[in-house]
Amino acid sequence: MIAELVDTEIKNFKAVQNQALTQPSGLGIASAQLIANNKAEAVIANSIGPKAFSILQQFGVKPYQAIPATVRENLVKFAKGELQEIIPGYGPGRFGPGFGRGYGRGYGRGWRGPPGAVP
Repeated sequence: MIAELVDTEIKNFKAVQNQALTQPSGLGIASAQLIANNKAEAVIANSIGPKAFSILQQFGVKPYQAIPATVRENLVKFAKGELQEIIPGYGPGRFGPGFGRGYGRGYGRGWRGPPGAVP
């Protein structure tokens, strides 16, 4: 959904179909390009991968951490400046799911390098 906010009021909104949902890979990148192509200034999401994050940065789109609430509630919190901006790093809302499972930028908890690496 793309929304136009004035103060804390939702003035206009439209649903945009994400064609990338059916792709086997590259969903984050395609989603970031879709957001940028629609001239969004910000995006509210649970998490953003590093490649999508890079694309959003190139287009000046600021990502914000979603809260467990409705879209409307997230938009109102965003308009009031109550959502946290997502910054590169580790943990929930940053590159990948976080919590050390290796799905994001790292290789999970306790990863000490490739086989044969000296700790």
